[in-house]
Amino acid sequence: MELSLNLDEPRRVGEASFAVIVSLFRATSPQLIVEFGSGASTVRLAIAIPSAKIVSIEHEATFYLQTRMLIEQSNARERINLQLCPLMNIWLHGQTFRSYSPPVLPRRIDCLFIDGPSYFTRRGREACLYYAYSHLSVGGVVVLDGLERSDERAIVQNWLARFLDGETGLLVPPGNAVELGEALVRLLSNPDKIDEFGRAGRLRAEQFFSLKKFVDTYEVLFKDLVGQRRGSRSKSIPQSHSESGLNSSAIGKKTSALIRSRLGG
Repeated sequence: MELSLNLDEPRRVGEASFAVIVSLFRATSPQLIVEFGSGASTVRLAIAIPSAKIVSIEHEATFYLQTRMLIEQSNARERINLQLCPLMNIWLHGQTFRSYSPPVLPRRIDCLFIDGPSYFTRRGREACLYYAYSHLSVGGVVVLDGLERSDERAIVQNWLARFLDGETGLLVPPGNAVELGEALVRLLSNPDKIDEFGRAGRLRAEQFFSLKKFVDTYEVLFKDLVGQRRGSRSKSIPQSHSESGLNSSAIGKKTSALIRSRLGG
């Protein structure tokens, strides 16, 4: 039995919203689209934009299998890379997110569609842009689904604090087609501004979202946790032997402060 690709069905993005997304993406002539989330929208993107390859990230095994079936019944399966990345706690920028385990992303992403993970992760979608930001091409388009929810609106504000509206791109209020059109016209009529956004975005990506940055942050976190563990164990040791535990506790406080200073907290 053939599975439905109707996007107006429950837990799907909706046909009207999908039409807007496709219009935005087509304007960039994308070669590679990444979708955090999967399902009928994955296949529909591949059908609507035949020039692009699609990388789709899913965290639930059941939906992964359903999407795999949809892909197999389509004629676009050779252009879709579906990955299963179960949820895990991710430490990014001094915060823990419940989001996808690290996906394998292409070096260049032209368009990014974030409609997962599920709403119960609260701000799990925030981590998706942190994963992908350094891969975005100049003039790349990012679409976040679910802005009717307060968590998604908070996510946008956090992104703005890191990616600087007007310096690395333009922010358009959700549902405002007029402002969206004006922003697109401004960019398409000013290639130099697109290049300027791209250079500023690349610099910011290297400063805050490089692999080295992630490794350094986790290294500091682990040292902090080890210091705290040693400090707690020293409480059961006689005073004459607790000097190293006290030092470890002090080191833990210093490294905790270092995390905040490195991440701008």
